[in-house]
Amino acid sequence: MKNKQSLALLIAGLLMSACSASPAASSTPTPETTPEPTSSAEPTVVDYRNIDVQQLAKEGMKLTSATVYGVYNQEGDSVDSSIQTTVYVNDETKEVVFIDFVEALLPVSAGGADGWAILDDEKAEALGDEAVITAGEKRYPAAFELNGLTWTAAASADSVVYTTEIEGEDIEFMSYIATQEGGAWYHESLAKPAQLLDNEGKPAAEIQIGTKASIEHGVGFWPSPITFPGNIELIKNYVYDHGVNYGTYPETSDIAKNDAGEWAVADVTTGATLAGAPNYFNLIKQAYELIESGQGTPFTAE
Repeated sequence: MKNKQSLALLIAGLLMSACSASPAASSTPTPETTPEPTSSAEPTVVDYRNIDVQQLAKEGMKLTSATVYGVYNQEGDSVDSSIQTTVYVNDETKEVVFIDFVEALLPVSAGGADGWAILDDEKAEALGDEAVITAGEKRYPAAFELNGLTWTAAASADSVVYTTEIEGEDIEFMSYIATQEGGAWYHESLAKPAQLLDNEGKPAAEIQIGTKASIEHGVGFWPSPITFPGNIELIKNYVYDHGVNYGTYPETSDIAKNDAGEWAVADVTTGATLAGAPNYFNLIKQAYELIESGQGTPFTAE
């Protein structure tokens, strides 16, 4: 009897082993899936700081300022403005307390904001055909006078190049305003309109030169909710919070874009995505170094 029970148990065990070793005919592998993210990254919030440098001076803060000039042109970015950068530093703490950018539009733009010298029908008619140059589908004055200098246009591909004579040498407009002397001249010129000249060299129309702020550049449309002005504020805020202890671009790797397309400076993410952000950081650093070397100007409230 005991032998029969043992045999029955052995047969049952073999049957169970066979069943467990054989896969079900209808079973299929289940692919691995990536779980849905539980939350998305928080959008960058721009802190628009209401800094009144006049009030700081009135309250007794000793300040020194310096101004430098540059062109929005880093690694082939859109050349559409001349940038005047003024930095104000607290004499006691050596901290940057205020940064002011004035971005003057150019007569001819290589992308970005439109050049101010593009003529509408009214101004083209006032100048006359002989005083108008057509490049691509745009019309420009053949010559204009600005702050004592007369600039003459020559067609170049689908654009125009303006030149003038300075100290006996022909110089292109863009080359001149990229210098400190030329940048200062150009920003001084914003006070009065450019005079567009007819074929006899007489003023026939005029254009008031604007700035990116005056045309609200990058406000109505921008690739991200930060907008152009928001990018500028993020650049300023980084310096207010962290100073200028960074190397300039592209000589060092201190200013670099991360995988999210945001600029990081000295390993701190600024949140700025503006392609030309390194230009602004470089100009701020340049102005600060002028102050550090004793070439700044003491600032007093008006």
